[in-house]
Amino acid sequence: MKAVNRIPPEIDRIAFLDSEYNYDEAVHEAKLAKWLQGYEHYLCVIAYDDASARYQGKPFVSAEGGTWGRSHAMLADLGKDFAIPRANEKDPERYEGLSGRLVFLLKENPHAEILHTVQVERNGFIESLLSGTTMDGIGYEYFGQRAYSRLILP
Repeated sequence: MKAVNRIPPEIDRIAFLDSEYNYDEAVHEAKLAKWLQGYEHYLCVIAYDDASARYQGKPFVSAEGGTWGRSHAMLADLGKDFAIPRANEKDPERYEGLSGRLVFLLKENPHAEILHTVQVERNGFIESLLSGTTMDGIGYEYFGQRAYSRLILP
């Protein structure tokens, strides 16, 4: 996104699956907000509390610099442009705006685990593709049991 003045309108979906470490309000917020004004544009942001995670007993990202901190910053920044209320009262926190086209899923981490690949395994990738569509949550749940286990050959 740094290389362009605006996100091309033919891009219909952007998903940050535990990958928004470089989110910077000055670089990204206005571009994302403008792009989201397009009717068929979807943004899905998925992160876990990596600031609480420990590797060999030590934190490996800061509270502000990990995907947890950067996702909250993006949520706050885009919240200036769009209503993005919390849609549930459980973990993971789910925030939705623009009739479901804008989704943030933020997973708590009470056991200080490293959950980067676990999020993908437990339907994070599926969620990033289907959030906001009529198929959102059909046959799968983010951070639920793998929806695709029957498709893996022994």
